[in-house]
Amino acid sequence: MKFLQEIQLKGVSWLTGSVTGCDYLNNKLYVLTYKRLYIYERINGQFKLLRKKNLGRLQQWEGISVESESEVRIVAEKSRLGKQKMKIIKL
Repeated sequence: MKFLQEIQLKGVSWLTGSVTGCDYLNNKLYVLTYKRLYIYERINGQFKLLRKKNLGRLQQWEGISVESESEVRIVAEKSRLGKQKMKIIKL
């Protein structure tokens, strides 16, 4: 295993800056947090932020599956922050 690059997220607390899931498709890294989805593209061996999407109110988003470059599925577990659910995001 080779360490490629460290990616820093600009969260002000563990709730907004903690990574809860990742997926990779077609040279793009999809990083999920409790509040946002970050999409990085690998260019010349380095990841560059391509897009950041706010997911609305704070939820316990814990899993991500990239179906295609235009559709991502995320899931939340039941917690004090909300119900267990799945959300499809069109990009």
